[in-house]
Amino acid sequence: MNRKKLTIIAMGMLILITVAGARITEAPAAGKAEQHVIVVVKKMPDGLSVDPVTTKSGEPVIWVNYGPGPMKIKILTTVGFACANPVNFYADPWGNYESSQIPEHSIASICIIAKGEYKYEARRFVKFGDKFDEEIIPSKIIVK
Repeated sequence: MNRKKLTIIAMGMLILITVAGARITEAPAAGKAEQHVIVVVKKMPDGLSVDPVTTKSGEPVIWVNYGPGPMKIKILTTVGFACANPVNFYADPWGNYESSQIPEHSIASICIIAKGEYKYEARRFVKFGDKFDEEIIPSKIIVK
């Protein structure tokens, strides 16, 4: 066999080994609890739906913007500590969290460690003619 054919065969075998290895997954440990994802905000035909939600300490809470305009989330209760890397949220030095503008079909998420009730506002920007108006809907997260 010439060198070119050997190279092609070797590359093919490497690809097969990589694909086969990627399909092997470790079974979850017995008794290990699964982490749940809580979707809090959805765009409904008549506006936002932000029912109060109950979650466990450290579980992510995700807001999804299905609406045509941008939205923001402002947590009014001081969170203090959240899990690492909240998505589209920033905190001030006192532990108050607010999201950046969440465009259509985008998300923001955070997980809160300390147990308690956390009030927040979902703010959606709705276009009326050539002006934007802000719809503010209060709600809360209960962390147990």
